[in-house]
Amino acid sequence: MDKDMIKNLRNLVGWSQTDLAEKLDVHQTLVSKLEAGLVELRTETEERLYKVFDDAGIGFDDVMLLQSVFSASKLKAKKKDWSGVR
Repeated sequence: MDKDMIKNLRNLVGWSQTDLAEKLDVHQTLVSKLEAGLVELRTETEERLYKVFDDAGIGFDDVMLLQSVFSASKLKAKKKDWSGVR
């Protein structure tokens, strides 16, 4: 799960960084640093993220689908940025 996905999922369920931190039993600054890409996501934290979002109604398959949609959107935006370059 990448940093943008964490933030997108958190926003999708309407949680603040503090809300997510409480559900993960970590400090809010860790969530902030994860979303900013300042720290690497540890396997056990990633597993807890999947569990927390699953409990909120967003299962693993949903996360994978959303990840592909967000990735496709990023690629489309990059392609658009380069459309005028020859």
